[in-house]
Amino acid sequence: MLLAALAHAAPVVCDPIQAQSILIEAKIDESRVSQTHPWLIPGLALASPHTDDNLRVALSALCEQEDVLVTFDEPWQDASWSAHILRVSNPQIRGCTLYEESIALTVGRHEGSAPSYHLLTRLPWSLTPVGDCDTEPTWREETVLGGESSPVRLVLAVDRKADTITHSEIILRRATPQGWRQQVLQTPAPPRLLGGFSGSNWRLTPLEEDWAVVASHHRTGSRDACEAGPDQRTWTWNDDAWVLHKGHAARNLLAEEGLWRFISEDGWLLILAPDTDDDAEVLDARRRRLMRRQPGELLTLDSASLPGLNPGYLVVTPPPFVTSAQAEDARDGWRRRSQTYIKQAWTAVDACEQTP
Repeated sequence: MLLAALAHAAPVVCDPIQAQSILIEAKIDESRVSQTHPWLIPGLALASPHTDDNLRVALSALCEQEDVLVTFDEPWQDASWSAHILRVSNPQIRGCTLYEESIALTVGRHEGSAPSYHLLTRLPWSLTPVGDCDTEPTWREETVLGGESSPVRLVLAVDRKADTITHSEIILRRATPQGWRQQVLQTPAPPRLLGGFSGSNWRLTPLEEDWAVVASHHRTGSRDACEAGPDQRTWTWNDDAWVLHKGHAARNLLAEEGLWRFISEDGWLLILAPDTDDDAEVLDARRRRLMRRQPGELLTLDSASLPGLNPGYLVVTPPPFVTSAQAEDARDGWRRRSQTYIKQAWTAVDACEQTP
């Protein structure tokens, strides 16, 4: 089946002049080539002044071979731009084994601009035994952990050799008008994502008007002898890269968005000033006055997003504490202590009881 598919694949045009000639003569819209004529992409990328040097070198090396194939993934499309991923490969049969060298490139299309071409990643070699062959198969598989069909995708990439995992990594991809951006968040991936028990749970979640990745509820051991960890990590997008927030910073960020289910620790609040959610401006002024009197970070949280509080209020509080004792200690440092009160905002989910 694999050889038959290769035999019927469309021939790839690597020559820049030939690719541009076909584009002009057939009146093909270059902005749609990634979907309509992907076999022209190698030649067009080599011809384009917008192609980065890493892709130019990788494509030139692949195009020196006789057989070059192109396959493509479903793109992300916005009203005025789109981002595409294409795989360019060179399959070669040596003896009884099919060897395949591949790269993943990305194409960005923005209305009114020429497409841009960039190298996304060099993929590991894959080996496929043909017929009765002793070669151990080697390949990469990808699983979308979150964000399928969205502009941000959390991906688990696993390299396998027969029944053995040789490499794994957690990748975060983001679609932009310049193509997909890719960042490796962790390697190797935790056993929890590979069929084991230990490690953090990974999630992609909406955050304000964007997205965030959260790794939390870390655990070690086994189902019968489990130990939960307290920490959490969060990544948010900042201009052109994903920025990591750890520990307290991650907990505060998640608490402000009401994402308490993603936090590995309990949350206790020292409530300094409550008010109805209709008086947000008045409460914010009170928060600023309190910070002038006793400097330190103060958050405004929506009570409706926290299960331990009565809905319908906004509350000013220092960042959440893990225990009531910590909140009591902080309360002792505030003037007008009688006007404050302590409340448990949430109880953390037990990582040892989660599945997987």
